[in-house]
Amino acid sequence: TAAMPVIAAENDTSEHIVFQAQAAVLDGAILCENENGRSYIDGISCNGGTATYTVDAEKAGDYRVTLLYANNDEGGVHDYNVDLIERYVTVTVNGESQNVFCRNTYSWETFKTVTFNVTLVEGANEMILSNDGSIRFNGNDTFAPHIATITVNPVTE
Repeated sequence: TAAMPVIAAENDTSEHIVFQAQAAVLDGAILCENENGRSYIDGISCNGGTATYTVDAEKAGDYRVTLLYANNDEGGVHDYNVDLIERYVTVTVNGESQNVFCRNTYSWETFKTVTFNVTLVEGANEMILSNDGSIRFNGNDTFAPHIATITVNPVTE
């Protein structure tokens, strides 16, 4: 499925570009579906796996990107404490990378959002989701959360 422009509300005239998980070009990552029928990307880790989107921007400038994700990673279970892990995804847009941290959602079926800023050029922009492995919990391999959708919004003044 390709990206679709969506109008958010009657009084909001800005165009939002929404990418479903199926719109990504996957390399080592996989497209999955949960028991509620929601598609998401899994398998992005420090050992490989990427999801690539092409974002067509009408004009150059700053944009806000919102990821819809699920994360229920635990680093160990104790009777007195569960070590919840905030997974992160490395987002690279036109060669510029940043790590975006995604809080634990306490269930793989619960999806929440995180929003961050990127700079886009006019026309086609390559957005790659990966995990660079630079931050490890107890030295273990790192994984991106399950990613369902990406929404790209122009920053308005």
